[in-house]
Amino acid sequence: MGVYRRKDKGGKHFGSYIVQYPHRIDPATGRTIWTTCKVRGSKILAKRVYQQKLIEWERKKYLKLEAKKEYTFAELLEWYLDHPKAKRKKTYLRDIEMGRILREHFGQRPAREIKPTDIETFQDRLLETPSKRGRPYKPATVNRFTTLFKRIYNLAIRDDMVEKNPCWKVPLLPERNVRDRIVSPEEFEIIKSQLPEYALILSLGVLRWNEGRRDIEPARKTGPFL
Repeated sequence: MGVYRRKDKGGKHFGSYIVQYPHRIDPATGRTIWTTCKVRGSKILAKRVYQQKLIEWERKKYLKLEAKKEYTFAELLEWYLDHPKAKRKKTYLRDIEMGRILREHFGQRPAREIKPTDIETFQDRLLETPSKRGRPYKPATVNRFTTLFKRIYNLAIRDDMVEKNPCWKVPLLPERNVRDRIVSPEEFEIIKSQLPEYALILSLGVLRWNEGRRDIEPARKTGPFL
């Protein structure tokens, strides 16, 4: 513990100096958890970093700054689902359903130890996992999970329960919401016959859509790039 460098098979030191120092207290066991950081430069610089880390550790210990509770993701999820902001959402029931799947994947993992790479791995896994309909989740649905994950952590950061959001810099997946085709006039008549109370609204909608097409298509034919 302290300052050291790695050795190769011949016993020769190589690479950066490694500083090992006390980082936090495990709330379950009360034991000190140690961590490391790399320091490029001289051994003197590495020792200065080590001394600074020890000073920070003593400050935390004596000022009781290390007394924060370590939450698991499951605890963070339960806290969120009981939050007034979550309950006011129109999609609250959907959040509960997605929460079950998030709990299966992240469960008892410490909330602060989940990384952006874990979120991206979760996205890829969902794209290959059959949903209730028997088909893999679509990118749009996967994005809803990511958005919920991000919202949980943003609220937790606000209440000082965690320090950072693992969804930071995790992009949403591209969504391909492409219309397959347009109903034929015969199909449209069948739809109107099945929904007679909406026949007028449907006819007006189609009329407006056709007018829009007539406005757009001449512009395409006479556009500056044609």
